[in-house]
Amino acid sequence: MLYAEKGVYVFNPKYYNQPRSMTPEQEFTLSVLENFAWFSGKPYMIRQFYQSYGPVLTHDMNYFWAQAPANYRKVHSGLPALIANKMGIVLFGGGILPEITIYKLDADGKPTKDIDEPKTKAAKDILEVLMNNTAFAEQMHKAAVTASWCGHVFIKLGYDMAVSDYPIIEIADIRNAELVKDRGITTEIIFKNYYKVGSSNYVHKEIYTTNEQGEALVIHKLYRVSDRGDEKEVPLTTLPETAPLAETPELHFSDLKGMLAFELPNKLPNNEFPDSPYGASDYAGAHSSYDALDEVLSEMYSEVRNNKPMRYVPDTMLRFLQDEKGSIDIKMLDPFIQNYVRVSGDPDQNAKNEIVVAEIKDKQDSLKQKWVTALTTALNIAGLSPYSIGITGIESVDASAESQQERNKTTLETRSSKLKLWGPLLEKLLLQFIALNSWMQKNLENLKQEDIPDINIDLTNCRINVKFGDYVIEKQGDKINTWGTAKQYRVSSTREAVKNIHPDWSDRQIDEEVNLIRFEEGMALDSPDNLPNLTGYDEEEEPEDKNESVDVEKQKTTQQEQDMTKLIEAQQKEPKQE
Repeated sequence: MLYAEKGVYVFNPKYYNQPRSMTPEQEFTLSVLENFAWFSGKPYMIRQFYQSYGPVLTHDMNYFWAQAPANYRKVHSGLPALIANKMGIVLFGGGILPEITIYKLDADGKPTKDIDEPKTKAAKDILEVLMNNTAFAEQMHKAAVTASWCGHVFIKLGYDMAVSDYPIIEIADIRNAELVKDRGITTEIIFKNYYKVGSSNYVHKEIYTTNEQGEALVIHKLYRVSDRGDEKEVPLTTLPETAPLAETPELHFSDLKGMLAFELPNKLPNNEFPDSPYGASDYAGAHSSYDALDEVLSEMYSEVRNNKPMRYVPDTMLRFLQDEKGSIDIKMLDPFIQNYVRVSGDPDQNAKNEIVVAEIKDKQDSLKQKWVTALTTALNIAGLSPYSIGITGIESVDASAESQQERNKTTLETRSSKLKLWGPLLEKLLLQFIALNSWMQKNLENLKQEDIPDINIDLTNCRINVKFGDYVIEKQGDKINTWGTAKQYRVSSTREAVKNIHPDWSDRQIDEEVNLIRFEEGMALDSPDNLPNLTGYDEEEEPEDKNESVDVEKQKTTQQEQDMTKLIEAQQKEPKQE
């Protein structure tokens, strides 16, 4: 056999001709609608989608939701929505823990390596107030859920003093947002609002970008959309909803660097659409598994209705089936209660005139095994473990922290992979969040933020490091065993053990507990001075100024001398007793 020389074989697309019944944009759009139908969890929406677009999109005419008869009991598992919502808990269920640092500026206004402690503390307080007043944690949970089902999430920052005196966070999915990239760099994020007036369709576009100086810029435009999908720009005053924007169609945020919008792919690469700038949905490749799961589940529930014992009743015994009106037609008996079948009986042939009961073989056990297979397949595609969504009984593992790690191994790998994308995004988002609030304080009149001091924070002298709380929570008993053993074998100090067993305690509470343990162990019986002083935790216990301390001691001494003088004088005046 002759082999081609190195370099002779190359990929040539002319030998590959994939038959297409739709454009890539149409296929991508239908894929988004397919994901949304599953996420909505509405059976009629899923059935309508596959009956309308299934043959074109999947090239498969045999989907359960498309082929099941109209009178067949169809049950949706709700798993797709559960997967998306669980992703928000998996990522942020342990909390978002940002650490902010403000650096001092030199004479030229450039940041140094020295930390500005007062401003850092003030910035920390500001960030905490902003996150609480804007429901930041809830918004990020929503963002994670959105990214899960549609494959990409878009976040924009803005303000509206008619609604709130704080910055506003808004989340959009791929149906209402669009990316503009230049050589892989996001230069614009376009948010879309659709309107229909009469027979005319409109789309309002909010274009988030930057100007030539790199300062934040938001541009509003309105387009009329033809039946063919062509867009033609029209004045903002065309619609009452966009008319107020005509006065300032371009909003320029002077001295505020960077866009006020952010985007994040759910996971990469996108195997379904490798040329797309958008991430892959957690549903990618799992739609047929969802369909199979619903078919098995529907049959399981149908068994409840259909597999009742059959009672074959001879005609001669029908006189016993009577009500106040007389005989009952056996066909009118409620099948939900009992299944009766009318059969002919012949008393002249010594036939046994009795009701024959036939038990139907129960298929629940075999169906359950099929259900577990379909469920596990769908969850593995999404990157979740059955245990993480609350389904127990599939794996026989105890409930210790170590076993939780084993049960959630797939989930924890997915979490680690996604947080590598979320961490940098949240750091940039929170920086811009604070910078926008600082801009609002300087540029908006009548702004009321009584719980936030005025502080000049920008992206040049501020750094944020975001950490995430643990997803698998270790049991208290496991913590005690772990750190108690560590202390016993002298590989951990008492304070370190107490700190890890009670992670929610303050430093003062930890040291108080350490002191009690030392006292109980006899380390301070000879001299109470062996116990450290617990100072420096509360503001009221901070060291006082040296001069103020001296003045206080002088006042105490003077007061004591005055009290002693008064006491002596009072004793001298008392009459002597004989």
